[in-house]
Amino acid sequence: MLPLDPANARKLFGEIARPALAPLTCDDALVYDLSDFYLTLGAVVNGGFSQKERSKNDHLNFLSDYLGQAASPQEVAPLAQLIQSAGVTKQRREGLWVSLGGFLEYMQTDNRSFSASLPSLHFPELENSLEKYRQRNHACETDSSGPASPSQGGAAAVKKASTSNPEAALLLRRDPAE
Repeated sequence: MLPLDPANARKLFGEIARPALAPLTCDDALVYDLSDFYLTLGAVVNGGFSQKERSKNDHLNFLSDYLGQAASPQEVAPLAQLIQSAGVTKQRREGLWVSLGGFLEYMQTDNRSFSASLPSLHFPELENSLEKYRQRNHACETDSSGPASPSQGGAAAVKKASTSNPEAALLLRRDPAE
């Protein structure tokens, strides 16, 4: 739809209910993976606005709206990747990094989501915010040194899961710390 009718694609994407993620416990073996949702958001931000709309920063406002409503550490890495690929000026990108960093610094999260988010948070632009995030939150006690990344032999199995919101294409990823 995006290449054929960008405005309609943007409208349809806006009708998708935003991910509402229930807090997880340390007993949960699966964690949320929102990469498909945010890859699609990135495609809409980069290709769903006319030049006239882009000159008015409509694409930036669209992205900022989603950034401002993020509520889970599982959203940080996909949002950071989106910021890296967003078709915005360097100055605008820096503003987006500041917004995401502020969100990360003050985020209160459950221990499982915190543990699962750490391996994917390797963005130099978020270094200071990430340190504050680590200081404010704690991993599950069963996670000796946090979850292993796939390169360290951690589980990388991803499976499709049925959710109450299939349009958002949420995936669940097996938590390597189980």
